[in-house]
Amino acid sequence: MTRGSGFGSGGGDTSALSARVDDIETLVDPGAEFTGNLGKFKGFTDLNVNYGIPSSGTYAVGDFVIARHSGWDYVWIWMCHTAGSPGSWTNKISPLSDATPEALGSASAGDDSLPARADHVHPTTGLVLAATLDANTILYATTDNTPAALTVAASRLVGRAASGDIDDLTLDQVQALLDARTATLSAVSNEYEPNADTTGLAIILDPAANFTVKAPTGTPRQGQKLEIWIRSDATGRVPTWNAIYQDSGIAAKPTTQLPASKWVSFVFRYNLTITKWVCFAADNGGY
Repeated sequence: MTRGSGFGSGGGDTSALSARVDDIETLVDPGAEFTGNLGKFKGFTDLNVNYGIPSSGTYAVGDFVIARHSGWDYVWIWMCHTAGSPGSWTNKISPLSDATPEALGSASAGDDSLPARADHVHPTTGLVLAATLDANTILYATTDNTPAALTVAASRLVGRAASGDIDDLTLDQVQALLDARTATLSAVSNEYEPNADTTGLAIILDPAANFTVKAPTGTPRQGQKLEIWIRSDATGRVPTWNAIYQDSGIAAKPTTQLPASKWVSFVFRYNLTITKWVCFAADNGGY
């Protein structure tokens, strides 16, 4: 197809237009290979003549022409979809990718006969719209790492229970988390060892002999609280405390025989400066 057959008649000064056409024809060489569903560019046609559909020549599937109106005010692309002389042509070019797009998580195939999917919507799955956020809402991720908005009700704490997603926890749920830090210690050679990282209340039940309370494991923070409850058996045993347990001016831990068959309890706070668990409350008499 020649350049002359690709122009319609038009009035006015076309010198500048012709220069632009020369540029285009220099850059877009007829016969050049194109990727995707397009084959070879076969030249320009006149949109005023048979709508620019080639009427002669032999074409393969995927070959295409650019039909232009005089003055370049309209441009159309025709693609050969049935090989022949001149073959059959369509102005509906399939998209380079026929992958089914998703909108809000739902697949929507759209119309693949259009030059591009007119109904394509960028996926918003995993996006949180700004309109859903306010002074009572935070951004978090679910257990499958999907971003989501979480509205925090009054008198709630943001946290995560034993399982599930981050949530706005009720006071009962928070208390359940705190209760989970209770541990009944097992004796190892008549020694009991709390874990400061996982335990807030350590319970020692019926030691069978005089026993030692070892220094807590873990990395305690300044002011951290540790309670120790001890229930004596019918004999009553004598505790020995690691040196990290420090008496205060208002409370002292017991170092003599505990009352038989009673509970005694003690509250310690960790002083990071002196690296001591300081006793601030002690019930040595038992109940």
